[in-house]
Order: sequence, then structure tokens, then C-alpha cells
Amino acid sequence: ISVRSCVIRFKMQVQLDPKDPLSVAVRVCASLAHVDVTFAESGDAQPLKAVLAQLGEAQAAQQTGLFGANDAEKKEVEALLDSHHKELYPPIAAKDTKKSAQLLHKLNKNILLQVFIAGNHLTVADVVYYVTLHPIVSAWNDRERNIDQNITRWFDHVQHQPEIRQAKDTLPLVAINVDVPVEEKKKPAAPAPAEGKPEKAGEAKGAKQEPKGKQAPEAPKKDEAGPSSGEASEGKGKGKGKGQQPDQPAKGKGKPAAAAAPKADEGEPLGALDVSRLEIRVGRIIKCDRHPDPEVKALYVEEIDVGEEKPRQVVSGLANFIPLEEMQGHRVALLCNLKPSKLRGVMSHAMVLAASNADHTQVELVQPPEGAAPGERIFVQGYAGGFEKVIKKETLDEVLKDLRSDEQTPPQATYKGVALMTSKGPCVVKSIKSGGIK
Repeated sequence: ISVRSCVIRFKMQVQLDPKDPLSVAVRVCASLAHVDVTFAESGDAQPLKAVLAQLGEAQAAQQTGLFGANDAEKKEVEALLDSHHKELYPPIAAKDTKKSAQLLHKLNKNILLQVFIAGNHLTVADVVYYVTLHPIVSAWNDRERNIDQNITRWFDHVQHQPEIRQAKDTLPLVAINVDVPVEEKKKPAAPAPAEGKPEKAGEAKGAKQEPKGKQAPEAPKKDEAGPSSGEASEGKGKGKGKGQQPDQPAKGKGKPAAAAAPKADEGEPLGALDVSRLEIRVGRIIKCDRHPDPEVKALYVEEIDVGEEKPRQVVSGLANFIPLEEMQGHRVALLCNLKPSKLRGVMSHAMVLAASNADHTQVELVQPPEGAAPGERIFVQGYAGGFEKVIKKETLDEVLKDLRSDEQTPPQATYKGVALMTSKGPCVVKSIKSGGIK
């Protein structure tokens, strides 16, 4: 009999006003701790810390790690709860917006490298902070969510945890648009040209200059794509893993994105030129066929579930390396913020990441762990930040140089030696060690 099939439920009564906003945190924690809790309104109300301590004792037999999986985690969780009760919650409850904003900016910096508030799994600290910040994040607009983007990232991650969604009395999901770019500061108007000096073409009206992508395109080649999706587009050579080249603006889209990193009004940058600029998400191949052109032997056309309303159509140059039956139903790491491109006449809306050996005779998919949900953003610890809505060619080329599999067994997909992670663990490849990933 599995442990899950014989869960013992405890019953507990607490002295807490059920209308208290934090009573939701108690209910959710109680559900996660397998405790049936009732609220007694008569008598003096217990502090939240005392109520949570009671829950901690009751759930210890379940070994869920909700209050910390070891002594160090337990101390970290306790310190975070103390900080919540003494510093963060009072000004939020008092609707002191100025003080609350200061503390939220501090929290935003503190969780820059964190997936969860404490440790590497969901704890009571995540639940309490999530419940406290739910009305605030719900009220934020896209710009405000970009300012405190680490809180937004953490909040969205926690609210989608299966334990949170399945808990009794949980809070409703907050719709968060992850594709909103950070606002740019307005540039000062260009000074008027000195009298008698004519304007050079494009100086005073720089905003309307055409990007380099508008120059004459390269002559098309007949080569087929390389190992991953988007490695060749119509009118481009295969270039060994160069990927889709989003260096030209889409027709009819107006002026292109600025080359400099966009910044929010509060001066917080979108992120350094690193892996955080890439929108890499967990995907699942729901259908895979060969390219409809019988002369194109190297390409697959996949439909990939990436947590959106419809699956994305992706063209990948994997047919010479991975059998068709192995592709079906496979979990993949999908680079989603490429400009859609035609690959031998078929539109591709993303790129499947794959590792290859030095002489490019072996190619393997980068695989997220079992249980990672389609649409979950894949991240790298230490490289937080928002991604570009459409990745630039120069940014993509620079970042791809540092994506490699490591020497572990099985090899992990890494960026500068740090694993590509999901909430369920690292992304891996089957066997290729020290291979480039594109």
C-alpha cells in the first residue's frame, strides 16, 4: 500500500476569526498538512504564528516538508514568517502604500535567485506570502508587475503549483501576461540642427530609420535545416544551429524594438544580455510528421503543447537524428520568443532545443523532467529577468554560445555551467556530454 493511499487526517480547532484575511493561509496550509481545521470565534484570537506552529506539529507525521524538510530549512521558514508577521503584513493591513511598496521592492531583490521563498520546494512561507500578496498582485497592472518582476515570477509559479490548486479554500488564479515588455524610458527630443547646417538623412527622424534587416537579404540557399527547429529559414543557409534569425521586423509592424535593453520607469532593467532574455518553456509534442515536401528529408513538423490556447506549429531539423516514433509525446524545451519564420514553405513558431556532439553526428532533445507542466518557464538560477518579446539575432547568437550539456550522468542542460531548471528539477539530455545546445 502506498503512503498516499493511507493518509491520516487530523482535526484541530483554532482561535482565529474566519474573516481574517490570513485565515485563508491557515485553511490552505491545513489542507496541505492533511488537517481538518475549524475556527472558534469566541475567546482571544491566537496569533497566526501560534496557529501555524500547531499545524506544524500535526503535519509532522505526514513528512510533507511543509514547514521545512530539515533543521536549516525550518529555521529559514521561521525567520521568513517572523519577517512577514512583524514587517511586511502590518503596513499592508494598514494600507500604508508607501511603506508596503518599499518592503515589496526589498522582497523583490531578496528573491532574485529564488524559485520558492525558502528551500527548493513549496513551504508554509510560500503559502503565507502568496495569500498576503494575492490582492496586491491582482490589482497590479502589467507595468507594476514588470517593476517587481521577481515577485510576479515567484507568485505565478506558486499559484500554479498542484498542491495550491488542489487545496481547499484556495484563492483564484490571477491572470498574468508574461509577454508584456518592460516599458522604455522616453528619449529626449533631438536638438534642432544648427542654423545653416542641413540635417543629415535619418538624424532628426532616427525613430523612423529602417533597421539593418531592411538591407538587401542574403541570396537564398537550398540547404535544409540543422538539428533544431528554426535552424534554417526560407532564404537562409543551414549555418549549423544558428536558429531562426529574428533580425528583421515583421511586415506591417511599424518600427523595430530598440537595440538597447528596455527599462521600466523605476529604472529596473529587463535583464543583462544573458539566458534570461530567452523565453524557454516546457512543451509536449502532441503530433509529429515529416515535412510535407517529399524532397525535404531532414525536417519534422510538430504540433507542441506549450500551455497556450492552441498548440504551436514548429519545424525542426531532427529527422536525420531522432526516429519519428520517439518524437511523439516527448517533453521538450521550446524557445518561444523567435520571430515566426517559414522553413521550406511551412511556418515555424518556436525552436526545439537539442544537444549535439562535436562532429554533429549525434543529436538529442533537451528534456524537461516528468511532471513539468507545458507552458512552465524554464529558468537558470542567478539569471533572473524578463525576456524579449522577440529575441534579436545578436542576442540569440551570444546566449547560444554558452548553452551546453555538462559531464553528469545523465547530462544536464546548462547555461555557463548552471542547470536549466523547472519546478520539478533540471532539464537533461540522454547521453551527450559537453555538447552544444541549439
